[in-house]
Order: sequence, then C-alpha cells, then structure tokens
Amino acid sequence: MSSSPYSRTQFNPVRLNFEILKSEPDPAKFNDGNKAVAVLLEGRFESFFKNRVSASFQQTLNQLNTRFVEESVPTAQVVFSDVDFMQNLLNTRTNETEEIGFNKWEIKYYKGNKDLILNTVEYLLDEGGVLSARSKELKLRLLDKVKAKKEKTKWQLINIVLPLLFLALSGLIYTYWRRKKYTQH
Repeated sequence: MSSSPYSRTQFNPVRLNFEILKSEPDPAKFNDGNKAVAVLLEGRFESFFKNRVSASFQQTLNQLNTRFVEESVPTAQVVFSDVDFMQNLLNTRTNETEEIGFNKWEIKYYKGNKDLILNTVEYLLDEGGVLSARSKELKLRLLDKVKAKKEKTKWQLINIVLPLLFLALSGLIYTYWRRKKYTQH
C-alpha cells in the first residue's frame, strides 16, 4: 500500500502547529512520489536466532521435547509504517474509548481504518477464501484533487456547455426540417 503521488518527506524533528492550516498548501512542494506505507510479506522466514542457539537454550528445548525451528512454514506478515491509525482514543468527557478511526480534531470517523485492520487480519487468517468472496464489491476511488483542480474548467465546459450546444443544434435542425417539410411552395 502506498501514499498518493503527492507526498512530501520531512526529517524529524519537525515543528508542527495549526498555523499551517490557515494557508493553502503549495502543490509544488508535494512531489516526492508514492511512499510505501504498508507491505505484505509472504513466504518462508528464517529465524533471527538461526546459528545462535546457545547450548543451555538447546538443553532447555530438549527437556521440553521441543526442537528449534530454523525456518517457518509458509506464512504471511504485514508491516505498517505507522500504527497510530489503529489507536482507540479515550474520550475524556465520558471516559470511554472512541471507535477506531476517530479523528478528534475533525470530530469525524474514518471507517476505512477499521476496514483495513479487519481485512488485514482476515487475509492473514483466511484459509477458506472468505475474503475473496467478500471482495466482489465495487468501491469508488477518490479523485486526484490536484488534477481535478487543474482541469476543473475543462470538465465544466464539457459537462455543461457541450450538452447545451448539442441541444441547441438539435433544436435548430428539427426546426429547419419542420419548416422545409410543411412549407408550401
């Protein structure tokens, strides 16, 4: 999973405040391209402790009738760049936790956060193909805001002026045809 092509990288520490919200962001500064925010890893994974098992640890494993596994069975992992989107915030007025995806600044829920978590866990646990049966839903994607703003006038003309011109032209042709047909010579 990656960010939009309009991303910007800043090195830590970055001083942030709400003053930046007063002005429109400069699109020229958001040109770093897509950044990876989550990665799905599938396959066999080698143990970090391969060739590092001490004799005492091996003796403990032997007492438990367990063997050290140097490589996993085929499995999957998901690595997220930041997990704050999974956080349940605490409502200080009611002392109850908010639902996952609640943004306390906008006082708005982002349902996609919870859906991403549930779908990720379901994918990692899914052996019977339940997720593929559920994924037959068509989802509309968000518009590219920068491109939409840039091409706003063009699409307004296409969607408003062009149909009106077509309607006027059709009316003129129809009027001409009726006059020609019913005019006596």
